[in-house]
Amino acid sequence: MAAAVDPRQTVAEHAGREVFGKLTSYLAGRYGTHAEAEDALSKALIAALEAWPKTGVPDNPAAWLLTVARRRLADTARRGSRAHAAQTHLEMIQDELENEAMTATDLPDRRLELMFTCTHPAIDRALQAPLMLQSVLGFDAEAIAAAFLIPGNTMGQRLARAKNKIREAAVPFAVPDEAEHATRLAAVLDAIYVCYHAGWAMNGSGSKAKRSEGIWLASILLHALPDQPEVLGLNALLLYIDARRETEVSSIYIPLDERDTRAWDKRKIHAADKLMAKAAQAELPGRFQLEAAIQSAHCDRARTGRTDWKAIVGLYTVLIRLAPSTGSTIGYAAALCLSGRPDAALEVLDALDPKLTRDHQPYWAVRAKALEDNGQTRLGVEAYAIASGLAIAPAEKAFLLDRMMQLKKNLPDM
Repeated sequence: MAAAVDPRQTVAEHAGREVFGKLTSYLAGRYGTHAEAEDALSKALIAALEAWPKTGVPDNPAAWLLTVARRRLADTARRGSRAHAAQTHLEMIQDELENEAMTATDLPDRRLELMFTCTHPAIDRALQAPLMLQSVLGFDAEAIAAAFLIPGNTMGQRLARAKNKIREAAVPFAVPDEAEHATRLAAVLDAIYVCYHAGWAMNGSGSKAKRSEGIWLASILLHALPDQPEVLGLNALLLYIDARRETEVSSIYIPLDERDTRAWDKRKIHAADKLMAKAAQAELPGRFQLEAAIQSAHCDRARTGRTDWKAIVGLYTVLIRLAPSTGSTIGYAAALCLSGRPDAALEVLDALDPKLTRDHQPYWAVRAKALEDNGQTRLGVEAYAIASGLAIAPAEKAFLLDRMMQLKKNLPDM
């Protein structure tokens, strides 16, 4: 029989996930490099896992972790040059005195700077957003791999190499000049969106925290770059989705086009509309503006009572041409199916790389619906079985199993 897990150990692990990125960015910005800060905080978390089950969870877990990590950095500083070590140690003593009343929310949120550090040209573009998700936002390699449709061990190896590159290249901890924003912003936007989106896929209390964290980081970025159209687009996108939050977090899964729009937050929709109007003035359409436009079209049902699937199909067509991805292609197929063209949806899905879709739940859910609507009942039942097996949220799993059972009734030998 497996040994019971001490709840205090669980608290330590949860605290580490929730504040790891924030504490790392704070320590890196104040005392040293990203690598040194991450190493010190990792050792602090190990110390917490060892100490808290024996001594109890401190009143302020984040401050405890910060204090221990800071002492680790002080030890490192002492082994450096004497003058630098003395100065750093004095700063840390002062911070120790201030730390008594500090809470996690009091920490200056410098994660945005650390995220931009991950966009340095020395780091492979494809690894920049995953690196932010692990090093800054506290996601593990398995969760990141799932978001990018890559095997977990492969993603872990790539992230390790990227961190080594940061050390070797001595990447500076700073937001790049405005002239570099265009080339280095996209990965930051990707990471923030994945952070928010992952919140919907997670179970438990951490899901709400990740969604809130994504919205918070997007708003900080908007404050820093208030006229950047893609930053405006990302903020609008998150607001449109979050406006439906109360009807999406439920014990019963209801498809988007069937949800009661009276429960949607009209203020968030209006705020998103204003951001989209401002972004449109730049006449520089991008991925997040187009994704926001698609969500705006869904939100139009709260105003008109109907969903304009033709408009949504058109927006997906432009999105795929501008920023092709597996996710946008699956969304396009879903829109085709719901616009009454399941055969076209299946053609789109069949063209995707099977290696990327084999274990991708949204692919199988859309495929099952398209097969059902196209009259391919037996294949539809099989696809619903796969989709339900891959579903994480209990409500969605139950919905897909119910659709499978209903469809099974139409088979002659069932």
